[in-house]
Amino acid sequence: SDLSRFNVAIAEVDYHESWRHAALGIVCVSGSASHARAMIETVTAYIDESRMDALATEVAIDVTSIL
Repeated sequence: SDLSRFNVAIAEVDYHESWRHAALGIVCVSGSASHARAMIETVTAYIDESRMDALATEVAIDVTSIL
């Protein structure tokens, strides 16, 4: 798929029984928090631009750092 060019994992994480709603979890593992955030923002923008049949109503990005 087109999303395979991004170094991320994507899964449907909620609304499994609904054909009208979906919640996607997108994960990027990186040594840099700014790189991870940029990758997630790039993927969400790509989905927003390429899926004219879908409307993103909420986007939340959380960056977790483990030291």
